[in-house]
Amino acid sequence: MSVTKVQTIALLMAGAAGVISIPATWAKDDPAIVIDLPAQTLDQSLRTVASSAGWEIYMSASDIEGIAAAPLKGNLTPIEAIGRLLKTTDLEAKIVDGAVIIRSKSISDENSRDIITVTGSRITGAPPSAPVRVITAEDMRRGGQADLGEVIRSSPVNFGGGQNPGVGTSQGNSDVNVNGSSSPNLLGLGPNATLTLLNGNRLSYTGLNSAVDISAIPATAVDRVEIITDGASAIYGADAVAGVVNVILKRDYEGVSALARVGGSTDGGNFQQQYNLTGGAKWARGGILAVLDHSSNSDIAASSRSYAKSMATDSSLYPRLGRDSALISLFQDIGSRLKTNVDLMYKDGRQDVIAGFLEGQPHTASGAAVRADTRSWLVAPSLTASLGASWNVHLLSSFGADKSQTHSDIFAGGSVYGASYRQYDNDAQSIELNADGPLFSLPAGEVRVALGGGYRRTGIELTTTTLGVTSNAFKQHSENGFGFAELLVPILSPAQNSRLGRALRLTGAFRYEANSGTDSVALPKLGIVYEPFDGLAIKGSWGRSFRLPTLYQRYGSYSAVLYQTARYATGFPADSTMIILGGANADLKPEKSERLCLRRDQGAAICQYRLYLALQPPG
Repeated sequence: MSVTKVQTIALLMAGAAGVISIPATWAKDDPAIVIDLPAQTLDQSLRTVASSAGWEIYMSASDIEGIAAAPLKGNLTPIEAIGRLLKTTDLEAKIVDGAVIIRSKSISDENSRDIITVTGSRITGAPPSAPVRVITAEDMRRGGQADLGEVIRSSPVNFGGGQNPGVGTSQGNSDVNVNGSSSPNLLGLGPNATLTLLNGNRLSYTGLNSAVDISAIPATAVDRVEIITDGASAIYGADAVAGVVNVILKRDYEGVSALARVGGSTDGGNFQQQYNLTGGAKWARGGILAVLDHSSNSDIAASSRSYAKSMATDSSLYPRLGRDSALISLFQDIGSRLKTNVDLMYKDGRQDVIAGFLEGQPHTASGAAVRADTRSWLVAPSLTASLGASWNVHLLSSFGADKSQTHSDIFAGGSVYGASYRQYDNDAQSIELNADGPLFSLPAGEVRVALGGGYRRTGIELTTTTLGVTSNAFKQHSENGFGFAELLVPILSPAQNSRLGRALRLTGAFRYEANSGTDSVALPKLGIVYEPFDGLAIKGSWGRSFRLPTLYQRYGSYSAVLYQTARYATGFPADSTMIILGGANADLKPEKSERLCLRRDQGAAICQYRLYLALQPPG
């Protein structure tokens, strides 16, 4: 899908186990298929049936965890198959716009109007025009992944290099990793070209290049991670050039669980430890989830690997890392029309890296021992009001900061002769008000719209000092005001039994954003979903996205270097020289992209992707 798709699911209580709430047209029109499922976990069986029907499926890991499904065979419609799978459970299902939602029946219809956020659109029930890849909590557990950095690196659409621990600390200004963070990097376009969200809210950047540390979010608090590799700036704004990663937290968690994990490398080093405590409770109209997580690993030194014999024995092939994280997610209904939610998060992280040769090595040696400390926090309150007539209003806000400091002891000739210090203090605030609901009805269904606007501010304070000399120091921020609109127009629906096809839906979006210090942008997006017959969906999308230049790229250090002209050009005197200007430039313009894609559901995509760089040369 493309940026955030919000589905409001009112689950109809059947009152008896195994009854499924579905529209009559689905039960009548869906053909029977051959079902042959072995005994396995319930989520595996449900996913298989949903896939055979061409449906997306959404379910909470806490609802289905540990439930086994008996073998199931026969000629059944997908609805009949799901009914039999859920017959002996306290779960029910609802089919909405080509998606099946599995939820506990213990929540009454009055109190079950939770908004299920799905990355794709701001319109309730809008079909995705681009596929969403979902990594569930169960997928993470089976993969043995300790944090969300490992989770995102496991996705084939994410580039595992760049800003991640162990890759290095100087991969270039777009990927430089100063504090051992892990940042999504969809399609390899750079961490600052991927928009990372928590429950649809923005987080503070980390380091110096507008990247988000996804490993700050405790993995045990996560219900699923939704990934879209489609330009989504028309709905979400800046950074969504390569796509969006939306981390969805667990809801309705009850009980207490503890986790302990230890491990290591057989050749030495990388001794890993993780200790986690997760608890949750529910009451009549609310609930809470709380997580404490500690993880650490020792470094891998060059001396412990035979392939690194040419390196200094003390050099770090992989850094020593430590992380303490805490998260609280609290939700409460106020009456029947108002819902509140607040997410709180804190992280204290450490990284130690040794580069080069230290004491005990030849006297010609040099190097550095670098210690990085990071503290980050987030407060994200939200409010949803139901206005009636299927209209909802959402107030979203987030306030966060990330403060990273590094200290380096610089060695030469086997002893310390100086030190360097770096400070990267980021902060971010955002607030948004949006509403969605129906405008009028067509034969194929309701024409629906979403409208919204808001304000966003990001800032950074950077200081660079080496051997007592400050070479880079600035404190800057940028402000962004925006407004957007999105439209869904159904042309065909399954209930019409049209010879032209089973379903046809069109979507459109437009966003205008005014950015301080750079150009304003106007961004369109169009989408189409066509189902000629049951089981085949053809999806197309076209849109434009943008990425703002980072504050470091605009206000960081600036230098002029003298070179011999003969190195770059001919026809000049042999002793002539030239000046090359490099570094930051306050006049940089937004980077823009255009993407056109045509894809078949669960099939390969044919995409044309273009980037436009609007850069102002130094004056």
